[in-house]
Amino acid sequence: MYCPHCCRGMRLDQGVFVCDPGGMVLSRNLHTTLTERFPEERPRPCGIEVGRRITRWFCPGCGVPLGKEMACGCCGQSIHDLLWLLVEYIRTPTVRFFAIVKL
Repeated sequence: MYCPHCCRGMRLDQGVFVCDPGGMVLSRNLHTTLTERFPEERPRPCGIEVGRRITRWFCPGCGVPLGKEMACGCCGQSIHDLLWLLVEYIRTPTVRFFAIVKL
């Protein structure tokens, strides 16, 4: 399974897909939904640029960029209905704020 956010291969960890570079750990329900929708991983075509960009998403089964409707041009599957769930599972870098206090 390819990470829908960065297109790198995901690994299984405790029964769910995890993408370390893309910063995504799926819930069991989302893992099940994606596995049912994309039962087999196809080889990613050559020349596909991987990596995170704010508005770019990839097919978890084919590894190709998705169009505006979030549908794959290769397999015809869509992640449009899962987009908000996927966004929730993306880790963002931790930002630490420090307060300056005058003594």
